[in-house]
Amino acid sequence: MNPSALYNLDDLRNDKVFSSLDLHFADFILQLAQSDDPVLAFSIALVSQWAARGHSCVSLPALAGQALPVEQIQSSGCCPEQTLWLETLEDSAVVGKPGDYQPLILDPQGRLYLQRYWLHEQQLAKLIQQRFHRTNLHVDEALLRQSLKRLFPNSGKNKALDWQQIAVLVAMLRPFCVISGGPGTGKTTTVVKLLALLLEQAHTQNKPLSIALLTPTGKAAVRLQESINASRQQLACHEHIRAAIPTEAATIHRWLGTIPGSPHFRFNADNPRPVDVVIVDEASMVDLMLMTRLLQALPSHTRLILLGDKDQLASVETGAVLGDLYSAAQPSGFSPSFSSHLADFLPQIPEPNPDTPAASLQDSVLQLHKSYRFDSRSGIGQLAKRMNTGDSWGAFNLLKQPPPDNSLHWIEPGAEDSIRDQVIQGFQTYLEANTAQTALSTFNQFRVLCAHREGEAGVRHWNQQIESWLEQAGLLQTGTAWYIGRPVMILRNDYQLKLFNGDIGLILPEHLLATDKTSKQQQRLVACFPTPEGGLRYFSPLRLPAHETAFAMTVHKSQGSEFNKILLVLPASPSPVLSRELLYTAITRARQQVQILSHASLFRQAVSHRLQRTSGLGDALLSLK
Repeated sequence: MNPSALYNLDDLRNDKVFSSLDLHFADFILQLAQSDDPVLAFSIALVSQWAARGHSCVSLPALAGQALPVEQIQSSGCCPEQTLWLETLEDSAVVGKPGDYQPLILDPQGRLYLQRYWLHEQQLAKLIQQRFHRTNLHVDEALLRQSLKRLFPNSGKNKALDWQQIAVLVAMLRPFCVISGGPGTGKTTTVVKLLALLLEQAHTQNKPLSIALLTPTGKAAVRLQESINASRQQLACHEHIRAAIPTEAATIHRWLGTIPGSPHFRFNADNPRPVDVVIVDEASMVDLMLMTRLLQALPSHTRLILLGDKDQLASVETGAVLGDLYSAAQPSGFSPSFSSHLADFLPQIPEPNPDTPAASLQDSVLQLHKSYRFDSRSGIGQLAKRMNTGDSWGAFNLLKQPPPDNSLHWIEPGAEDSIRDQVIQGFQTYLEANTAQTALSTFNQFRVLCAHREGEAGVRHWNQQIESWLEQAGLLQTGTAWYIGRPVMILRNDYQLKLFNGDIGLILPEHLLATDKTSKQQQRLVACFPTPEGGLRYFSPLRLPAHETAFAMTVHKSQGSEFNKILLVLPASPSPVLSRELLYTAITRARQQVQILSHASLFRQAVSHRLQRTSGLGDALLSLK
């Protein structure tokens, strides 16, 4: 067969290599190019496909002459050889060089972009670069030394580095800071202490300080508010400083001002939003476009602090900004000049890296190492570490022979009775609660997490199965759309009701809300949701925006949540979504116990498979001067 026939669009349609959207896009661009070249057609469809899967570009040198990864297509066809591929694209009227205004951009490293993603990467790198050159932070260093000693009284009393204190100091001395850390490493505690330091500085200088706490989702905003409310009560600071620490968080979209029907925001480069400090939590979930829009809307003097976990799943949309930032800063190590500055404040600092230039990205990116939730004996902590290193056999053996803390359980497919009993026990407490407050708090004791939405291992099937098991156990009475105890997860933001994508509530009889138990005869059903302050909000179920039952949820939807125990259900056949990032995200949602239902071979494959999104942002960031 003529090799070029491998890339004929009709053959690609028959092989179901690409989606209809990819193929229609290729047809459209080919018409603009007035070309029927099969290599060009293949390239257009491929870059469209990879953008839909979260990659900002396609690396031609990495794929040239190779079969595409098995989990991404259902064809044995190969990519073009590199010379032919590059020559074809360079000769095309629809492919430009960086800076050109063409539908596709081919950069000198052989990365092929849709034009808008190339532009977003360049804009984001430039916006970060501009913050590196800001030096007028107006820090009272004498006050900062005193405050650090008060907020970190035990620092320096042992040989271990206090990375929380280092993170706070870096964020005080740098206009841009990225703090990564796993669950329980104290990211929120670190931020609350940072806010206290910033407010003390502003109070001494008699200057007002505007602070924005932002998250990518409404659910994450609620979690951030709860964490800050709890952490600030423990601060060793004056009461007026504690009272000034903000507790209200907003989604990035809402804070920027969404415009219905438009991808743009009310606050932008031409209309920046006045603010002195912006803190973004769960930054791993923020995609390339949204992060670019956020930085465009910030005044040049604004401090920006990004918090997240570099090992978690990346954003659903295109890009992996937090991961790119962290990767670009490796190998880690502050510059000698910045290390010297840190030493003016702290008794112990990390060893400097003599190869790190001053005021570079490495001076602003760091990792919190110590977990206060999982100690060295914790099975969940050990499993997370083995997953992050790709130790598939080590992770599997740990599940088969778990530590004595009873935190890990392996379930072989086919053990339905065991699974049924675990699920009933997991949800029984909330279903037997006699107050709405108790029902909501105990519902978060257990959750089923799935890799997929559809299929026998998917969310839809498991929600139906769980409903059936609980009804058989006499804990539920289904039969109508609204039944007592039904958990519902919001799927679309409703700013009027202040219900956001990912919020979870329960359908309960109204008498469970009443303090006067004489009203027990009332059986009107309400949708009850918790508030960040620990209270309750309730609505008529008919007023709820789009929602679904939430006994089970996808791992993606679980990001930003915590449960006492989880059951992770993996599919019975290979899937492109199975990866160590998905497994790590799932198991670190649990505080006490993880149960995994999976075939052994698929579990090990998932641990060995790392999701790496193709991007040029890291190279752009490394070129910062």
